[in-house]
Amino acid sequence: PSCRATLQTLGKADKADIATLIFNAMFQVNMMPTMETFNALVDAWAQAQDPYVAVERALELVLLLKRDQTCLQLGLVPDMTTYYSLLKLLSRTRNKKDAGSMAEAMLDEMERQTDSSIGLNAEAFRLAMKVCIHVGDMGRCESLLSRMEESGLPPNVEIYREILQTL
Repeated sequence: PSCRATLQTLGKADKADIATLIFNAMFQVNMMPTMETFNALVDAWAQAQDPYVAVERALELVLLLKRDQTCLQLGLVPDMTTYYSLLKLLSRTRNKKDAGSMAEAMLDEMERQTDSSIGLNAEAFRLAMKVCIHVGDMGRCESLLSRMEESGLPPNVEIYREILQTL
């Protein structure tokens, strides 16, 4: 818990690069991180002042988590907190070219997860649509809204409010 708190504090202070160094050092001293620690690091990047760099770093972390043998042996896999942090981060990015497609790809990844605690829900769709709205990709936003309804998830007031605010 103290490492997680340290990473969270560094994230709030816009020191995600230092949080990453601490996270990497944990492996060197055989102090294996938990998903909470990992998510604290992703969230630290999500709070970074430069969202474009933060998106790159956070996605690198998720790829590390999915490919690193030590992480796999520890059972560390992205969870809802990971994906929510990434979607929130994408909603701040100025990289209009890729943000909408990246948000949709995250929904696809969440849908493919075998972990029963991960699945598409209204909040995941809302966050992905918020990304599309932020970058002006209203076509993708409409597509996600249709996909949400087809999945049996009725859009809530917050979703409609965010869409209407763009008009």
